[in-house]
Amino acid sequence: MEGRYNVTFNVTQMSTSEGPIRALEILPSGVALLDPQERVLEAMLQGWKRQQRSRHLKSETVERRLRLVNAVVRSTDKFPWHWTEADFESFSSQCLDLGNKTSTLRGKQTEIAMFLDYITDLRYHWPAVCKRLFDVEPRQICNEWNLVSHSSEYEGDPARRPLSYEELEAFFNCADSRVEQLRKRGKKGSLAAFRNSVFFKFLYWYGLRNREGRLAEFSDFLINPDHRSYGEFGSLHVRWGKSANGGPPRRRLVFLVPQVDWVIDVMRQYADQVRPVYNPGNLAFIFLTERCTRLTTRRVDEAFAEILSEAGLPADLEPHCLRHTYATHLAEWGYDPLFIQHQMGHSYASTTAIYTHLSSDFKRRQLKKALRAAYGTFKA
Repeated sequence: MEGRYNVTFNVTQMSTSEGPIRALEILPSGVALLDPQERVLEAMLQGWKRQQRSRHLKSETVERRLRLVNAVVRSTDKFPWHWTEADFESFSSQCLDLGNKTSTLRGKQTEIAMFLDYITDLRYHWPAVCKRLFDVEPRQICNEWNLVSHSSEYEGDPARRPLSYEELEAFFNCADSRVEQLRKRGKKGSLAAFRNSVFFKFLYWYGLRNREGRLAEFSDFLINPDHRSYGEFGSLHVRWGKSANGGPPRRRLVFLVPQVDWVIDVMRQYADQVRPVYNPGNLAFIFLTERCTRLTTRRVDEAFAEILSEAGLPADLEPHCLRHTYATHLAEWGYDPLFIQHQMGHSYASTTAIYTHLSSDFKRRQLKKALRAAYGTFKA
């Protein structure tokens, strides 16, 4: 990237009738810039970071977006005010060549477009700064011709599917057998294996995301007044749901359904016999490591993969598939779609529909039920 100049910024020369240009609140005044293009890019990113943080976006989201802009700068060997449609399309093609999935590419394209919206917005005055220094203004190069079209409701990983009843049974049976095998060998890992088995059942019992399960505490269990026989496990207050638009984690109340009420005995055994062995002290997390820290995503993924391997199940399954399984089973058990939506914590029914993958057997049963209602007894 060319353009090493010796330019002095003067705030008074860059003033408007409304006051000093906002970009110059970041850029130095009356200072010789030996490399103004690098300095302006740095200031742009700093300003965009402030703007995003003011929207209460997560730090990791903001930092990822800043890295993306720098990646485009390196890829195109141009500063943003020189970017063209061809540059954007070339970068998108490179992402595909590197194996980026459709949803990943869409996310990157959206974030690049957001950055260009920021530096082309006259309220932030970057066009005036670039025009004065480099005789060119940044422009929005993302348009309907070079953005990924949203033609499908679901663009996620096809491996994210529910487990069949046979697969779910095989998975949990393998998780339980690991505990017995390690215990017979006198291995220390038997406690961790028991914890892992309960944790994955916990995700399925309440339809939880990985993070929601890892951060859950015993105080989150609540009595369901309509089913007091379930005791303290009648419902779960999920406090670490997926946030949206820079907001805090969304909360929801998940009720234990009778089809999985076997959770009660398993959770009581874990709480009374296994967890105390970890000497948790005042730590409130339900699931702890041997060092009395909460479980990490990496540890959960590794444990899940080990059970899959021993059970002979497809290696591309992941813990989130248990959440898909829960939603699917609720639908097959006949629960109202709105109830399933609330249990899952989805804002829209269309999102819940993505999670439910009804089996062909269930569909045939429903069709037979409808045919009997319409035509009476018939032979299939």
